Parts: sequence; C-alpha cells; structure tokens
Amino acid sequence: MDYARDAWRVQENVVRTAIGIAFAFVGVFIGAGFASGQEALQYFVAFGLDGIWGGLLTVASLTFAGLVMLALGSYFRAGEHSVVFTKITHPAVARFLDVAIMVTLFATGMVMIAGAGSNLEQQFGWLTWAGSVLMVILVCLTGLHDVDRVTVVIGAATPVIVICIVAACVYSIINAPGTLAELEPQTELVATTLPNWWVASINYVGLGLMVGVSVAIVMGGANHWLKASAIGGATGGLIAGLLMLLAIVAIFFAIGDVWDAELPILELVNRISPVFGYVMAIIVFAMIYNTAIAMFYAFAKRATANKPKQFWPVLVASSLVSFAVSFVGFSELVGYVYPAIGYVGMALLVILGVAWVKGRTKVREEIERRGRIRSLIRRKLDPAKRFTKRHEAQLSDEISASPVDDRHLQNDAHEFVHRELVADDSVDYPVAESVDEPVAVVER
Repeated sequence: MDYARDAWRVQENVVRTAIGIAFAFVGVFIGAGFASGQEALQYFVAFGLDGIWGGLLTVASLTFAGLVMLALGSYFRAGEHSVVFTKITHPAVARFLDVAIMVTLFATGMVMIAGAGSNLEQQFGWLTWAGSVLMVILVCLTGLHDVDRVTVVIGAATPVIVICIVAACVYSIINAPGTLAELEPQTELVATTLPNWWVASINYVGLGLMVGVSVAIVMGGANHWLKASAIGGATGGLIAGLLMLLAIVAIFFAIGDVWDAELPILELVNRISPVFGYVMAIIVFAMIYNTAIAMFYAFAKRATANKPKQFWPVLVASSLVSFAVSFVGFSELVGYVYPAIGYVGMALLVILGVAWVKGRTKVREEIERRGRIRSLIRRKLDPAKRFTKRHEAQLSDEISASPVDDRHLQNDAHEFVHRELVADDSVDYPVAESVDEPVAVVER
C-alpha cells in the first residue's frame, strides 16, 4: 500500500514539474518574432500548402529538440550551455557554437530594434525610426537597473499572446474568403529568402535553438528530476510547434490582407477589433522590449566578462549599432539575418540529434538511477522507515555512478527529497530538519 501510494505520488510530482517546465519552455520560444507573425509568413506561408507540411515538420522537430535540450541539461546538471557542448562535441566545434550564440544574441537584438519601429509605425502611425529610438532608450536605461525583475513581469504577457493567436486563427477560419487551396496563389506574393518548405522548417527550428538553447539547457540543468525535464521539454516543444502551426493557418486564411504587413498578426487582430489591435500592439512592443533587453544584456555581459565596468558602454554601443542597421527594415532583417542564424542552428540540431542517438541509453539509465537515489534518500530521511548499511552502500554506489559531481548530486537529491517529505502530510517528518545534512558517499 505504501509502495503504491509512493509510486502515485512520484508520478503526480513528475507531471506537475513537467507542466511547469513545458510552459517555461514555451515562454522561451514564443518571443517577439513569433508574436509579430513575420516568421510564420516568410518561413511557412510563403510556400503555400507546402508550408502547412513545414509547420507539421516544425511541430515534430521542436518536440524532439525540446526533449534533447532539457534532458541533456538535466543529465549534466549544466549551469550554462558550454557544459553540454563540451561534453557532446569536439572542443573546437563547442567553441564555434559558443561564438555563434554570441553573434545570435546581438543579431536578434538588432532585429528587435527594427521590429519596435515597425510595430509603432503600423499601429500608431509613428515614424519608423522613432519607435526604434524609443526601444534603444529603454534598453540602455534598463541596463542600469534590475533586468530580471522587468523581464519576469513582461514575460507574463506570453499567455495573452497565445490567446490572441488562437482568437485570430478562429476568426480567420470563420471569415475565410476561400479554402486554403483557393488562397494558395496569393501566397506567391510573399517574398522569402529560403529555398523550399522543408529547409525553411528546419531552419526555423535551428533559429529557435540558437536563440533559446542557452536558457533551455540551464532550465534543464536547474532541475534534478531528469524524467520531468525530458517530458517537460518535449511537451513544451510540442506546444510551441502547435502554436506556430495555428499562426500559419491564421495568416494563410487572411493572406490577401496581410501578405505585405510588417506585423501580420497585428494586422489580423486589427481586423477583429481596432481596440483589440491597440492592446495587441502594446503587448507586442512589450515582448519586443523583453527580447531586446534579454539579448543585449546577455551579449554585453558575455562580451565584458573580464571587464565588468565596460558592461554599460558595450550595451549602449551595441544598441546604437543595431539602431543604424534597423533602417534596413524589419521584414528584410527577418528575411536575411534569421535564416543565416538558422543555418548554424541546423548544424546544432544535427549535433544534438547525434548526441541523443549515442547517449539516449545513458540518459535512460540516469533517469532510473536518480529514481533509485530518490527512493534511498527518502528511506533514509523518513522516520518511519529503516535505513541499513546495505542501503547506505547502495546509495553511495548509485551516486558515484552518476555523471554529476558526487557532492552536487547528493546535496541536490537530499534537498529535493526534503521538500517532498515536508509537503507529504502522510509522513511524520521533522520540518525543521536541515536540508544541508550530508548523505554519505564514496569519493571517486
């Protein structure tokens, strides 16, 4: 009976943790570029009905990518992406990817500066450069303050964006002037720099990887429960892919009205209600700001790692350079900068795929190992259960066999089980017990 109850509790905790990870993952990938609709337009709708197949391929690819990134992050308990890169590929390739991510941070921030101008111009009639200037000022001022607090608050806008996209999709389908096949000829009006639908689909996933891999790996690394990380990553990738598919369908059905819009989703929402459009414009601007400050902040931090006093000057300089480039235009930058990043991301997707094929057995073994470690520590800490020397020896062997540092893993697992027992009303557990109590291990 106790075993069955414990097994049920474990599954319940896995599901709860996985759901939290999934929505956090969606928040990473549903950024300003997605919210604008320009990515859906150029990467998918431009290829007509084949773009729908591209959307389905993206759903599958993002599901796989989410699974691998979060699982590897948790497997190595990575505090940054370079920890995983150096483990799964050659040091030279790992270094190249690290530099490529640096370039991606700057390039994505640059596109956001242009997007801010287009957003306010399309909805409020501002001069394009004025919106870009406002974004540069906001980024520079925010760099002087608590970035995390601001981004967390604005990150709460993600659910609203999801609601807007679903509403726009439903509206487009209900008010469609024809079938997808009848509307397909109009998709030829959309300019794209990508060669075909399947390359565009994988390139889009590669772009998402380059922008989000750092956060995704760290997100997985922060979670001791490897199984929950893997399930959460796969679920998050699935949700993000399905949302993109919805955006593709919504824009496709309204292609005659939005094919030349800088922000197609915003144009679509305005068709539903002008008031709704103003709200959407403000939310998109906030998400652009959120993405821009995250990109420039991370870029400046990494560029000045050895000279922290140069952080703000580098932040300002990179923002000003981006403002100068923004005159090229938002849709043009999306059409050229994003695919260039995406091609590097396609290589990263292959590297992650190969690493998963080679290491998935070890990941499964580690999932089972951490489950056993959890059970043993729970037995050790539960006053109602007997913990013998044989259990102690088994626990030491299990911890020593893990790829994670012994001390790190033992403290991690101990704190994890401590919180679990505190929350379990069926266990007479001393809440005041320290989470720092060491678990005996055999040093390797």
